[in-house]
Amino acid sequence: MSDRDLEAQAAEYVLGTLDGDDRTAFEARLAVDPVVRARVDAWEQRLAPGVTVATVDQAPEPGAWQRLDAALSAHRAGDLGGITVRGDAGTWQPLAEGADIKLLWVDAAARTRSFLLRLAPGARVPAHPHPTTEECLVLSGDMVIGDTVFHAGDYHVAPAGLDHPELTSRGGGVVFIRGPLYA
Repeated sequence: MSDRDLEAQAAEYVLGTLDGDDRTAFEARLAVDPVVRARVDAWEQRLAPGVTVATVDQAPEPGAWQRLDAALSAHRAGDLGGITVRGDAGTWQPLAEGADIKLLWVDAAARTRSFLLRLAPGARVPAHPHPTTEECLVLSGDMVIGDTVFHAGDYHVAPAGLDHPELTSRGGGVVFIRGPLYA
C-alpha cells in the first residue's frame, strides 16, 4: 500500500466512510502497525477541532428517547417472527354496560380469539352460554362471576356447555380472555 493510499484510508476510517472488507482489513492492520495508528491519530487530531466547532450542544427534543425505545422494541418484536400488540395499540370497542374489549388475536383455524376485557366499576356483562371452552386471567382489579370474586392473578375456565352467570366488577379491572370466535 502506498503512502498516499494509507493516508486516504486513514482519513476514510476516521470519517466513518471506510466500510465492509476494507474496514475490517484496515482495523486488523491498525491493531498491529504503529505507522497506521499514527496516521489515524493524526487524522483524529486534524478533524476533532472542526467537528467540535461545527456541532452545537443540543438536548434531544421531548419524547425522543421514548420514540427511539419504541422503534427499537418494535424492531425486536418483529425479529421474533410473531405478533406483538403493545399496550397503547389497538382499539377498545364497547361490549356491554361499563365493559369494553380490545381484540388481540384471532385464530381462524381454531375458531378462537384472544382479547382484553376492560371493566369499569359496576360494569355488567349479561349472562351468556359457552359453546366452547373460555379461559380468563384477571390482570388487574376484580371480576365477579355470580357470587365469586376474582382478583389480579386469578384464573378461571368456563368449560364448553356452561351457562355463564352475569359478570360484573366492583372496582373495575382488566381481564385477558381466550375463547370462541363467534360468527
